[in-house]
Amino acid sequence: MEAVNKILLVDDVDMNLVILSQIVEEMNFVPLCASSATEALEVLRNDLPQLILLDISMPDMSGVELCKLLKKDVFTRDIPVIFISAIDSYDQMAAALEAGGVDYIRKPFTPENVKMRITIHIKMRNMQKEVEDVNKKLNQVIKKQMEVSRNRDRIFAIGFENMVMKKDVVSKHILGSESGIARIITQAMQFSDVFEEDITESFIQDMEAAATMHDAGLFMIPESIMTSKELTAEERKLIERHVFWVEEYLDIVKLHNNEFNDDYYDILSQVVKYHHERYDGSGYPNGLKGKEIPLAARIMAVVDVYEALVNDRVYRKALPVEEAIKFMVDGKNTLFDPDIVDILVKIHKRFEK
Repeated sequence: MEAVNKILLVDDVDMNLVILSQIVEEMNFVPLCASSATEALEVLRNDLPQLILLDISMPDMSGVELCKLLKKDVFTRDIPVIFISAIDSYDQMAAALEAGGVDYIRKPFTPENVKMRITIHIKMRNMQKEVEDVNKKLNQVIKKQMEVSRNRDRIFAIGFENMVMKKDVVSKHILGSESGIARIITQAMQFSDVFEEDITESFIQDMEAAATMHDAGLFMIPESIMTSKELTAEERKLIERHVFWVEEYLDIVKLHNNEFNDDYYDILSQVVKYHHERYDGSGYPNGLKGKEIPLAARIMAVVDVYEALVNDRVYRKALPVEEAIKFMVDGKNTLFDPDIVDILVKIHKRFEK
């Protein structure tokens, strides 16, 4: 806890500590005294003062070196440090300020000067803390508003997917499994050297929500086709059209809803439209290849196929997990992004939980 009524005095001359203590007490602050850098660090382990008055020339460690240490510590880096020294050197003053000091008082000092400098910097520190508190509250409000927006978008996605699942009777029992798998894989990608710069917490949330809608376009396909064990060439082409229908619907939604989250919309559009693209360029609708395929769609391609393999479908029974993983590994560089498949292999056992 920060003691707002305490000031740390660091000087190896006892008389200077006595005089400075009197000045600080007259200002209704409590002086904390240390005659060396080592003693100062010991004091700071138990008390965090509002300000530090620091001598430069000391036996064990210079004030400049001590200041550098304090500015590296998360608990002490924001405490203002005013140097007090008899050294009247421009280079020494510059070094003190570069180390993180906020002011420099030359010895011999007058009580009035010390009081004035202390008052100024404590007021500045208090103003800074007020600004930081306001910024924290503002960030909390913004974060809450963004969360409300994401929740609204997520509810929209789940609601639409529910309509699809009511139509596709074969798939009712797996509602939501894609979103869970997508979240686990995307979270794991944060710890990969390949993807760590691309994956943020908001990306994970958007990816999880978007996964529930990746096949929402199937809502437009007649149920007789969706439950057919054999498809004609025309029926296959019709099914391939499902990647466009949701995109057209989303464009209408966004046009009439200014609060629709742009980042989520972009990821959702990529997932819906491109999750059937293949890494070697053999997929649809645009025949994109490799990194031309948006990251969200490359993730969804892995999630979609794996989830389909381990669940029953009209045209076949679910595969054992080991066989499904082998299929995914065999599809590296042809069907799937190899780096995403490698992550799937490492963490797929978490899906069972």
